[in-house]
Amino acid sequence: HETVAISAQERCRSDKYTEKVTALAASEERYRSLVSHLQAVVDERVKEQACLYRVSEVIASSTEPIPEILQDIVRTIPTGWTAPDKVCARLTLDDLVVTTEPFLETPWRLTADIIVAGAQRGSAQVFSLEAPPEGQESPFLDEEQQLLEAITRLIGQGIANREGIDLLRDSEDRVRQLFDLAPEAIFVVGPAGIFLDMNQVAVTRYGYTREELLAMGPGDLAPADRKDEIPQKVLTSMHQTTQFEWVHKTKDGQEIPVEVHTVPFLLDECACILSSIRDITM
Repeated sequence: HETVAISAQERCRSDKYTEKVTALAASEERYRSLVSHLQAVVDERVKEQACLYRVSEVIASSTEPIPEILQDIVRTIPTGWTAPDKVCARLTLDDLVVTTEPFLETPWRLTADIIVAGAQRGSAQVFSLEAPPEGQESPFLDEEQQLLEAITRLIGQGIANREGIDLLRDSEDRVRQLFDLAPEAIFVVGPAGIFLDMNQVAVTRYGYTREELLAMGPGDLAPADRKDEIPQKVLTSMHQTTQFEWVHKTKDGQEIPVEVHTVPFLLDECACILSSIRDITM
């Protein structure tokens, strides 16, 4: 009887040990599965962030026309998706449409609007080339919709900045044209008393090159016997509008009686003078 009891106890201990080993193995398997899942999630997030970074780099650093920039972006978009080879993309902006190659419009899509300066100007779409798995309504992850929306925000901001810069450049070009078409010589004098800019009439009238004039100031155009008057005239012109008759000397030594009109103004928060010079012999 004692032998039978001991044998039963040993079997009981063995069964409990087996249960613990089995439970431990199951826990280890669940742990491995969890780690694998978390790694897959991390990999997807890294892929999405890399895609966003590449899109932002294209927008920030490219000097190409907007159609070429959008073409670069549309080729980048699939790289952020779980299966890049199983999706295609399309970008529309106003009348412009760019797509990945190859491109196939399918029923399974993600869409996000492109908003530029508060106005909808287009959209970005990603299409799945394969139907969703059985039992699923969409082949896409929720995070992929968020990624597409982040991309369109970058595009909208980039287009707004680019168009603002282009508009400013056009405006500057028009101002420059008016500056050069003015009938009188015009100089911009900086706070150090040096010419910062001048129009084409000034270059032609005084006989110096533009580069030479940019290294000069009002005193360099004054006759030798009147140079000591220049510092006070510049100081006065920095603070108030002035008008006076003066004499200027050209590069070849010719003296020209002129009428000078000055207006103080700020350029990049620095006090400057806009000076219009009329040749009163003409």
